[in-house]
Amino acid sequence: MRGDNGQGDWFEMSFAPFFEENGFYYVAVAAAGDGIEHADSPYAVSDVFEYRGADAPALPVPTDLAWKIVEEEKDGISERTYWATWGNIDEYMDSDNFDVCVYDQDGNYVMNNIWTKEEILERGNGGIKIRKEFLSDRDGSYRFTVQALTSRPNEYNSSPMPDPVPEEYFSPWYSN
Repeated sequence: MRGDNGQGDWFEMSFAPFFEENGFYYVAVAAAGDGIEHADSPYAVSDVFEYRGADAPALPVPTDLAWKIVEEEKDGISERTYWATWGNIDEYMDSDNFDVCVYDQDGNYVMNNIWTKEEILERGNGGIKIRKEFLSDRDGSYRFTVQALTSRPNEYNSSPMPDPVPEEYFSPWYSN
């Protein structure tokens, strides 16, 4: 499971991709201590959630994937930023999440980043930022996939992401 600590003291994640059958679900969370200075925390348990969306339609697959490279001025220094973008973002609600996974020319996983549509619209240059240390200091070619993760699991399932990922789910290549 992957999530995002956002810009605060909390951790957010979408559990929707892990629901398989209609039923009742809950989440139990604990912080793992190091066994020396810190003990494990007690578990915090969520309320029960009734999932009824096993037969719900899937969100649309993100289409028209493209790299967007932006030169930004930061403290008087020009900085290049990299963005994973797609063309049909208007088909989703602000609370839906997007999981961008970047792969290198050998098909190796490089990194992922998850943002909500709301975050993309507020700070995203039309997409999700790919941290430069994963691309700019390396030679090679990169491409990405995007999976839409539902925020409304009883109405929609997340968009499909087959394994292995077929060619049509990948962005064009970006080469350094």
